[in-house]
Amino acid sequence: EIAEHLFEKLFISNNSIIRSGAICIYTLAFTGSFNLKVTEKILECISKDLDDNVKKTLVIGLGFIFFSKFFLLENIINQFINHFNPFIRYGACLAIGISSFYNNSYKAIELLEKLSTDRIDFVRQGSFIALGLCTFRDQNQVRKNKVQLFFEKKLLDTAHTELSRFGVILGYSLIHININKNTKINGSSYAKKAIDVITLFLFIQHWYWLPCILFIFLLIQ
Repeated sequence: EIAEHLFEKLFISNNSIIRSGAICIYTLAFTGSFNLKVTEKILECISKDLDDNVKKTLVIGLGFIFFSKFFLLENIINQFINHFNPFIRYGACLAIGISSFYNNSYKAIELLEKLSTDRIDFVRQGSFIALGLCTFRDQNQVRKNKVQLFFEKKLLDTAHTELSRFGVILGYSLIHININKNTKINGSSYAKKAIDVITLFLFIQHWYWLPCILFIFLLIQ
């Protein structure tokens, strides 16, 4: 209720940064809830707001609402994969990565590989980072090997811009980060899941401030 009240109060601001902050409060409060009412409100805001960064934040927020449940988000996110707005497509990349964090799938990988051929370099960057997030805790070695082979081919591609190559390097690094063998990765612990959600949220803020990338190391315990 507090998050809803703050969202209603702040989202009417003319300042896009304040509106983005309101979205973060709102979607983080409903992380993993799969709340359809909240989802409908987010989708309505995406269609109405005029600011590209706000639209991006709204789409990423869907990933938190459906945290670790990509199969529930799939039908919704499909409408954004070919959207004309590249900021929305970038947001879709990260939404897929976040919603697949504990439960990766071949469908999520397929969508991100499609987005990796996008004509806009920062969208390609987002797809590579999201692929790394998808695979970060994936215990399916066959699927992990498939993504690793994909990245190894991309690393040899000389056609990348600086932005997309940065995404390739970061995504490839994510799947090779060593996680302590004693760490439970099924997301059963509420405290552990909360830390992971906060860490992911801070990590994706590298869009605004690059050093936020280092927050990803909080996932290693």
